[in-house]
Amino acid sequence: MNKAQLQEKLQYFIQDGETVSVEMYLQYEDDNKSILTYLPATEENKLSPALGRIVRSQIKNKFFNESEDYQYEIVSANTAEANNVRQVFHISKADIPRASVIFDAVVNNKAGEFPNNLELERVWSYIFKVDCLNATIYLFKKNYQISVLKKESSYALLFSNNKLSLLDKDLLRLSKHFDVMLIEEELIILNRSEFEKAFDYVGAMKAAAEVNIDVIKNSKLVDGMDIISMLSNKKNTLRKLLNINPLSKILTKTPKQIVNLAKKYKVEFKMTDDEAKLSITTKKSAVAFVEMLNDDYLKSEFSGSLYKIKGKSEIGATNKTIAKNAI
Repeated sequence: MNKAQLQEKLQYFIQDGETVSVEMYLQYEDDNKSILTYLPATEENKLSPALGRIVRSQIKNKFFNESEDYQYEIVSANTAEANNVRQVFHISKADIPRASVIFDAVVNNKAGEFPNNLELERVWSYIFKVDCLNATIYLFKKNYQISVLKKESSYALLFSNNKLSLLDKDLLRLSKHFDVMLIEEELIILNRSEFEKAFDYVGAMKAAAEVNIDVIKNSKLVDGMDIISMLSNKKNTLRKLLNINPLSKILTKTPKQIVNLAKKYKVEFKMTDDEAKLSITTKKSAVAFVEMLNDDYLKSEFSGSLYKIKGKSEIGATNKTIAKNAI
């Protein structure tokens, strides 16, 4: 999903005169990492309008108020070097199994009634279901047990008489920010570190990385596949595996050709004694080989200089290709 597509889908939530209603769900995590979701019996006439104002304001400020000093871009959550605070990340919900665990009870209207034996301070997260006439979105926020809050920027709830009432008590933090948005079948990620922990990003992506590891293995170019496979254990190198081009021309070269090509970019590879394979014996050489498959080493057409590129956008792709890569 690119920025224009996202803004088109979110425009309904900031239009003047558009009614936005918000339902709040509380989630608890058990010892087995299962998520229990409850729809609180809130005083909706007080809570929903307050939450609606927060949601409308945050969507407008985050996605529509751009200036010369602040402009954002939307990039894949799998981008290895993406860490700019002006980047909003996206990934398909289907790629993250735990996303269904977190959102589906709300999406499918299967949340339970809030029991009177649960403590609010132990809430693991909360979800806002945000409705307007033309669309519905879902907002996830990890809860933190903080006892002192500024009332002007957050709201607190007190469990009383089978109702969750909006009171001046600091028992449940309702931040005006959110971590992850589910819009249709796409996750829009504003807090990347919290997303990676709460949604088990690494676990989900390891399975996807195995496909690209098999591409390398099947090429029979490398002696040292165990070291390349170990790159999936760390987030930054895992993302490099995810971005491998399975059709890379590197995979059609001989080990000797790869060694000679790499030397131009100050990268040293070793070969086995019979020169039949590349000998990958260190993490550094494993990362360098994966970076070659990511097309991270480039030659400038203008200056003839050689570069190692951390991020790049393809020029001359068709609109169809751009749309395919964006989602």
